[in-house]
Amino acid sequence: GSTWCQEIIWLIANNLNFEKATSTIQQLRAPMIEMSIYFSDNKEFCELIGGNSVEYTKNLTSPRFIKTHITYDLLPTQLKSVKPKIIYISRNPKDVFLSYYPHMQMFYGLNAPFEECAEMFCNGKMPPGSLMDHYLEFWKRRDEPNILFLKYEDLRFNTKGTIRRIAKFLEKPLCEEKINQIHDFLTLPKMRDNPGVNMETFTTHFEKNGRQNGGLPFIGNGEIGSWKERMTPEISKMFDRWVQDKTKDTALTFM
Repeated sequence: GSTWCQEIIWLIANNLNFEKATSTIQQLRAPMIEMSIYFSDNKEFCELIGGNSVEYTKNLTSPRFIKTHITYDLLPTQLKSVKPKIIYISRNPKDVFLSYYPHMQMFYGLNAPFEECAEMFCNGKMPPGSLMDHYLEFWKRRDEPNILFLKYEDLRFNTKGTIRRIAKFLEKPLCEEKINQIHDFLTLPKMRDNPGVNMETFTTHFEKNGRQNGGLPFIGNGEIGSWKERMTPEISKMFDRWVQDKTKDTALTFM
C-alpha cells in the first residue's frame, strides 16, 4: 500500500511524468530515508538505492518526497514546527502481516515459521516495532491540517476518489482525465510490469544471494482479506485481541 500511495503522490506532484516513473526506480525518486540503516551490512544493496539513504535524501532538491516506516517519536523534531505535508496510509494488520512475512524472508533473511513470526509481529518484535502503536500516533493527529490519514481499503475500493483526496491535500487538484490517467497507470498488473516500482532490481539481487523468496514479485495481489487464506483461527483471534486492545476508545477500525 505504501508503494502504491507513494507513486500516486509522486505522479501528482510531478505533473504525471509517466516516463520518469517508469525509467527511474521509486527509491531514487522518493527515497525511504532509513533504508541504508536497515541494510548497513549489505554495501552492494545500498549502492542500488543511492548509497547512504540519509545523505541521499538530504541532497535532493526541493520539493522532496520522502518515504518512511519510522515511528512518530523517532522522526525529526522539526516536524512539529516546520509541519510538512504528511500522508499516512494504514491497512488491516492481518493483511499487513501476510504481505510483510515474505518480504522479511527476502529482504532480511528471516527464516522463522509463519506462526512464530505472527506472534512476534503482534508483540512488536519485528521492524518497525508495534504496528498498532505506529498507527495510533498518527491517528490521533489525523485532524492536523498537514496530515492526511488514509486507509488502504479506501484506496483499493475507491481508487479515483482517494487520488482526488490526495491531489486536493497536495493543493494540486486534477481534472477527471488526469485522475483516470493515474488510475490506469497504477493498476496492479501494470505496477508489476513497471521497473520503476516493482523492485525487480532488488528482488533479483536477493535471489542471487540465495534469500528465501528472492526473485518473487514485490507487488502482491493487493487483495483485502487475503489473510484468510493463510491464518489459522488461533492466529486470527490473537490479532483480533491485539487490535481490539489497542484501538479501544480510539474510533480506529479496520475492514
